[in-house]
Amino acid sequence: MYPILPFLMLTLTFCLAYRSIPNGKRSVFSLWSSEIKKDKIVNNKVKQLSKPKIDRSNSDGDNNLDFVKLATEERLQKVIARAGIASRREAEKLILDGRVVVNGNIITELGVKIKPGTDIITVDGKKIQMPDSKSIFWVAVNKPRDILTTMEDEKSRDTIVSIVPRAKELRLLPIGRLGRESTGIVLMTNENGWIHPLTHPSYQHRMRYEIVVKGFPNESDLQKLRDGGVILPDNENYIYKDNEPLLPIKPINIIDVDKGNMLSLIDIIIEESRPDLLQRIFSCYLKCDIVSIKRTEFGPIGLKGLRKGMWRELTKNEIENIKRSCKEVKQQNFKSRKNQSKLVKNYENTKRKTYENQ
Repeated sequence: MYPILPFLMLTLTFCLAYRSIPNGKRSVFSLWSSEIKKDKIVNNKVKQLSKPKIDRSNSDGDNNLDFVKLATEERLQKVIARAGIASRREAEKLILDGRVVVNGNIITELGVKIKPGTDIITVDGKKIQMPDSKSIFWVAVNKPRDILTTMEDEKSRDTIVSIVPRAKELRLLPIGRLGRESTGIVLMTNENGWIHPLTHPSYQHRMRYEIVVKGFPNESDLQKLRDGGVILPDNENYIYKDNEPLLPIKPINIIDVDKGNMLSLIDIIIEESRPDLLQRIFSCYLKCDIVSIKRTEFGPIGLKGLRKGMWRELTKNEIENIKRSCKEVKQQNFKSRKNQSKLVKNYENTKRKTYENQ
């Protein structure tokens, strides 16, 4: 019984002390719980203040409608080109000639935006149908020699269309050109809206080549090309003048030499589009005539596993990568890109005849 006495004494002392505390402050536990509640209230207020305020005053949802318009509307000439009716330039002519009707209204001005999914478009009285994702194809071709990168040839020579079955039926168009004597990768697609950004000088395009030249280029001249800013000299063989400085060319390296035949194999990456750029770099600037040209990469797409004269369909990831690789050239890099675009346009009109007569 004696061990219980200390416990009883302690309990009695606690009770007397508790009665001496005022009624509003007797419960220590109630004070502790109230502090917890205060902390929770403060924390909730802090969280509410930290959240971004959303202006819900416009209950009609105009902001969402603007976003939908940006996501769905597209220029009329782009839609016609993407449908495979004509190129973008030809589509603009069709519009100006009054041959395009949208929802019963004749369109004769450029810049009109439409909704391809809802608007009804007719060209010369025929309704156009947009290709769905299942009917869009991207193809890589390893072009051999003596093959023209065009859809048709007046002299009935072999074209790149002859390599890919049903290329005409699927309206597969080559992206850019590769000379008749040149070999290597060529991309084809019927998603025509991407042909312009993948070929126009106002966009950067990463192309890799293996070029065999006569002679041995000077290393100091190669380093100047790597540094960028080189202005290529004019030549009587070219019908245009281009005084724009070159972008840095990296890499441009001699990877093999044949001293007996005085030949050099050069690996080079070009990231801009200009008429006969390779010919001007090697013949005019490096003073080395080109023997052969082989394009080994078109952007992120290479020739690995693709034999000469063969083709394959691009994977979904490859298509996404080739679209991401197409970057618009910043105006601050070189100030007269618009003049270069006009230069290429005028040059292509005169070059086409000589190209077809090769």
